[in-house]
Amino acid sequence: MSIVAEPTETTYALTAANLGPFSTVWTYEQASDVVAWLDLGAEQTRLSQGVDYTLAGVSPLTAGGAVTLSNIYLVAGAWPDNCRLVLQRAQALDQPSTYGQQPSFDTLASEQALDHVTREVQQLATAQGRALSAPPGDVLGPLPNAVARAGLGLGFDGGGNPIAIAPGLIVSALFELGDPNPTPGGNAGITYKWDEGSTPAENIGGYWGAPHPVYAKWAYSKEWTLANTGGAPSGSPAATLLTIARNKGTLLDSVGHLVFTIAEANGSSNFAQNLIATDDGICTGAVIRCTEMDWEASAGKSHTGFALGLNKFGDAYTCSAVYIQGFHLPGTPHASWSNAIVVGAAGYGLVADQDAVSGASLITLLDTNSGATYSGDALQIANGHRIRFTGTAGTNAAITNSGDYLRFIGGANPFAFRDNADTTTLFGIDGGGFAVGSGVVGAGWIANIGATGATEGANIAQFQNSTPVQAAAIFVATGAAGNAAACALRLRANAANSRSINAGGTINAAGADYAEYETKAAGCGVIAKGDLVGFDADGLLTDKFDLAISFGVKSTAPNLTGDDTWHLALGEPPIAPIYADGVFDGTPDPGGVEIDKPSDEAVAQAQAALDAGASGNAALKLQHIITLRAAYDARQVQIAAHATDRAAFEASEAARLAAWQAGPLAAYQAADAAYAAALEAARQAVDRIAYCGKVPVNVTGAAPGQFIAASRAGDGSIAPAIVAIADRAAHDGLLVGRVRKILPDGRAQIVVITQ
Repeated sequence: MSIVAEPTETTYALTAANLGPFSTVWTYEQASDVVAWLDLGAEQTRLSQGVDYTLAGVSPLTAGGAVTLSNIYLVAGAWPDNCRLVLQRAQALDQPSTYGQQPSFDTLASEQALDHVTREVQQLATAQGRALSAPPGDVLGPLPNAVARAGLGLGFDGGGNPIAIAPGLIVSALFELGDPNPTPGGNAGITYKWDEGSTPAENIGGYWGAPHPVYAKWAYSKEWTLANTGGAPSGSPAATLLTIARNKGTLLDSVGHLVFTIAEANGSSNFAQNLIATDDGICTGAVIRCTEMDWEASAGKSHTGFALGLNKFGDAYTCSAVYIQGFHLPGTPHASWSNAIVVGAAGYGLVADQDAVSGASLITLLDTNSGATYSGDALQIANGHRIRFTGTAGTNAAITNSGDYLRFIGGANPFAFRDNADTTTLFGIDGGGFAVGSGVVGAGWIANIGATGATEGANIAQFQNSTPVQAAAIFVATGAAGNAAACALRLRANAANSRSINAGGTINAAGADYAEYETKAAGCGVIAKGDLVGFDADGLLTDKFDLAISFGVKSTAPNLTGDDTWHLALGEPPIAPIYADGVFDGTPDPGGVEIDKPSDEAVAQAQAALDAGASGNAALKLQHIITLRAAYDARQVQIAAHATDRAAFEASEAARLAAWQAGPLAAYQAADAAYAAALEAARQAVDRIAYCGKVPVNVTGAAPGQFIAASRAGDGSIAPAIVAIADRAAHDGLLVGRVRKILPDGRAQIVVITQ
């Protein structure tokens, strides 16, 4: 049969959950000639026939076949975006036909053999279409051999023939950075360098300083002056190296500059990038930044992303996403940073600010991501250092929270806000409560607010609206204390004028009478609320009619009670002692990130490399390993000492707390109980007697308008008597009130009359 011109590869775009069948389009001899690839953009996977797909074809030599995929590679029931299926004919490049001595010409066998060869030619033509070749009329010389081209790039000589060339030379030619025949450099240890200016690249690299020069394979040096920038306006960058990546639609991440460093030696120190910004020791007033990152979007365009993303991949490492340290040049004092990170100011380690021109605002400074995990803390401030927030009117610095999950977690000691000199606690809080000013956290009060001074009448707290109009104020008062009996609010008197409350409006209370405390005479029994009571010749309360010279009613619910001085003889109540936590002054916790100790094998390998005369920094590697081992051992010693000291401190604190509880605390509790008992005994010796207002009287059968008077009961006690209006004069001196209304329980409510 004849073989038509046909492709040997077919490509299908995979969408939704389409599994086929997909026609090969081209013919083939046997199933093993068909190869299927899954193209995911970043990688291609060769599919396994019979596992990843099935092949069906009734007449493959004339009609080809069809591939049906399994659903193994579907993601969430669908193909990933831009996923392709590539079907390829991969017929073996052989000649399977055998011709022996034949009595006649076998046309069928010959045609099949020619068909087989034709398919091989088509297959090779497809492969050749993917090869790099010279145009017609050109002759392309051979590549250098593997040894000559290993680790180098592909270049072309003056005749257009391929040569092996160092990658740095390619960059040099691309960016026209200078010297086409570089020579090894000097004190910076540079193999290839390109200088354009008076200062050689190796001297720039030498800023690192002896005895630790920079070792570099390639270096570019460029001096920028007004002359060679063409008088460009201020703010235009003069870049020694410019890299631009333009993403035109690939699913891959486009990266303008990708840098890798790979650690392949135990105990080695590796940096993917080290940025140093400095000066020449002469100029002054320059703005020097190690890194500036601008996240820029076109006007009216909305994107997601960030200016700086820090990610950690892998689980078996202890490392920091960001490490900030002070540094200095050789021969200069060690750097002392005022701040490690400053938000909203220029000239420090990290600046997060808004663009004054575009008005772009910084939404989030630190977002640790709810899916991230940390062995320690997302952000740790150690060694007594601080975070400071500064701002101006209308641009205040702030900590914000989008939900209800912002927490400040303190340690054993109170969480404290201190003054700028770190000498005074302005605000403190712990599990026992909070304190403001000179108050003490946990002093038996949920809130403890202390004034800044002890002057009588000095301001303590005020409550006001936005006008501002003051609604309430609290001042220092050191006069007579209020009664220590149980209550909702206790106030001292001002020592100068004895005032406790100044009110600009009414004082509303549930009670309906004014009462005063009166002392009982010896032998006076219990007086119930609403009972009539007498006063004897000494002005003491009595429940005997014959001893009384005047009469009154015991208050039921006064709105105001006077002469509350019956407790003064007991003195001030005992003050609860305050337990102050001890301060740990033992071996400090080394903190920081745990380091791994380089093994003895690593030391031996480094020593062997040095003894063998290895080039490079073999001595530095050995010293680094020895330093790491010593640091590890010293850290372990400090950890053990800290654990010992901490355990001793906690045992001592437990003993001190127990002694405090058994001593001062127990003594206070006993004194407080004794004071409470004495206070109750003193209270039993007094009663509240109504002097004006309305009070209930324990009498029934009265009518509004009538009077209630004291009378002698059969047992000699004082009993209430109902007096008609016409009989009032006959009971003068005995009246205690006039009936205002009858209460739901039948008792009379009277308006108090004092005589």
